[in-house]
Amino acid sequence: MLKLTEQYHIDTGSSNGNVSETTIGGVYKGFKDVCDLGFGFTRVYALNGEGKSGSENRPNVNITARGGLFGHDFANRLMLEYRDRTRGEDTWRLREKIILFSPFESDDTRGIRSLDRKKLQPYIAEEIFIDLTNEGFNQNRVYFGVRLKFFEHTSTDVHYMLQTLKSDSRWQNNNIIGIDFTISF
Repeated sequence: MLKLTEQYHIDTGSSNGNVSETTIGGVYKGFKDVCDLGFGFTRVYALNGEGKSGSENRPNVNITARGGLFGHDFANRLMLEYRDRTRGEDTWRLREKIILFSPFESDDTRGIRSLDRKKLQPYIAEEIFIDLTNEGFNQNRVYFGVRLKFFEHTSTDVHYMLQTLKSDSRWQNNNIIGIDFTISF
C-alpha cells in the first residue's frame, strides 16, 4: 500500500510555532494484519512564533504491531528516522507510538451502537521520542483524536496533542491542535 499524508499542527501559544508535514511512504500489510512493515520520507516545514522558519527531511523505516487490548483495537508503531535539518545538526531518532482505538463506550443509553466504527474511530495515543545522537529521551506526546473515513482510500484525523518537550534542559508543555489528510493506494 502507498500512502500520502499531509499534516498540519497549530501550536496554541508556545514559541514552537506551526508545522506542516508532507509524508509519502509505503506499507507492506502482510503477516495476517498482526504486523506491518513500512518506509517513508517526510518533509517538515516549521514557522516558529518569532517568524523564523526551518525545514527537515526525514527518511524513516517502521514496524507496526496490531492487536487487541482491553477489548479494543490497538497499534504499536516503532519508527527509526534520520533528521536532515537546515538549522542545527542532523540526528537519528527513535519514535514509539501506542494507539488505543475507541477507548470509551460508544453505545447510547438504549444500548444501541452510536458510532459507525468503519467511518469514525475515536482514539487516544502516546508517543515517545528518543534522540539517538546526543539528547536521549527528549519529547513525549499524548493525543486525543478521531479518525474520519469519508471514502475507501481517504481519511482525516483531527486531534488535540499535549506535547512535553525538553529544551535547554527544561521541560515545556505545548498545546497543539492537529489535522491530517491521508490518501492510500
